[in-house]
Amino acid sequence: MPCISLNRFPYDEYHTTDDNLDIMHEDMLVEAAQIAEEIIRIYASNYVPKRTFRGPVFLSGYGLWVDWRENWALNRAIEKIMMRFEGQHTIFDIAEQVGLDYQTVRDYVEKFRLKGFVTPLPIPSEAQTS
Repeated sequence: MPCISLNRFPYDEYHTTDDNLDIMHEDMLVEAAQIAEEIIRIYASNYVPKRTFRGPVFLSGYGLWVDWRENWALNRAIEKIMMRFEGQHTIFDIAEQVGLDYQTVRDYVEKFRLKGFVTPLPIPSEAQTS
């Protein structure tokens, strides 16, 4: 059964008699809850962006240009991000492919969506793509 597992393996007490509730710490439980919440946020907000435009977009004319002095990494990734608006990659995939964090890429792609340059497509389930 496919599932997600969050753990801190390896740790010294793993699979020993010392592996019990006494070694749990509240701050680690809070951190695990925050990570689980972030996974759910990404899952709930992720989609496949499909471009609606043809040719190059006048980025500065539409408020989509990113000043390299403010965010050099995003500025350098703009073209790579836009090239992935073919309806085949999720925002999460794009972020991973260009080496940026999910939220940065999602916020940028959302600007394209709000301007009407991309349409959000649902993420196909494995059953539909197999």
